[in-house]
Amino acid sequence: MKRYRVTLEGRNFLVDLYGARQKMGFYVTRNVDARDPASAESLAMSLVMEELRPLILNDPEDRPRVSLESIREVDASSCYRRKGSGFGWFYEEG
Repeated sequence: MKRYRVTLEGRNFLVDLYGARQKMGFYVTRNVDARDPASAESLAMSLVMEELRPLILNDPEDRPRVSLESIREVDASSCYRRKGSGFGWFYEEG
């Protein structure tokens, strides 16, 4: 297995952060162990969506989106793997 650093961008997330329901986006980076970049992307997206599931307030027809921002293989000794944390949230227009 190789280690990958995967950065994802989320958009259109209706969440209750900071005391108000608002459409938010985010950037998040996760280090994952996987066979190849495609597997790393899939794993990172699954982990992030699992973390966010309790926060998502979107109606079924107004789904949030997560896309790959960047991915790169990293030396396993240069980073450690820990439970995910650290979403960089931003307000969306509209």
